Amino acid sequence: MKKIFLLLGIPCSVLLSACGGGGSGDNVNSSYSKTIIKNGVTYECKSENAAKLCENGNCTSCESSLDRVITAACSSSVNAGQTLYAVTNAGCVASMKNSNKITGYCVTGTLKLLTGSGYTLNQLSNKGTAYASGEFNSAATLETLRCSNS
Repeated sequence: MKKIFLLLGIPCSVLLSACGGGGSGDNVNSSYSKTIIKNGVTYECKSENAAKLCENGNCTSCESSLDRVITAACSSSVNAGQTLYAVTNAGCVASMKNSNKITGYCVTGTLKLLTGSGYTLNQLSNKGTAYASGEFNSAATLETLRCSNS
């Protein structure tokens, strides 16, 4: 039985490894990566086909900067007892004095905020509370979140 297995098994394994296998033809190369910017959104494409599609307007196969979770901390400064958090267009998380976290980002001068962390720019854009003045003041904690230029 072992001899039959060896006689059939070895040639079959050689043939299978020589064929290479099928697949979708997407030519995914683990080292391939192309960055494409469309309408101010950065897309990271991991295959040539995805990059070609994105260059032609269909970026659904690429990772969008809008879908990345915001983890950067907002820079802060203190002026006359008031803490000022600088919120960027890339988004950031402010750790408030009352231990709450607020995630925010700025778009065309409008401040968008959500209480908590773990949000993406898309979530902030769709669900965030908008402050057209570009500023939110918390009278309770003497803290301000404000759009910055960076």
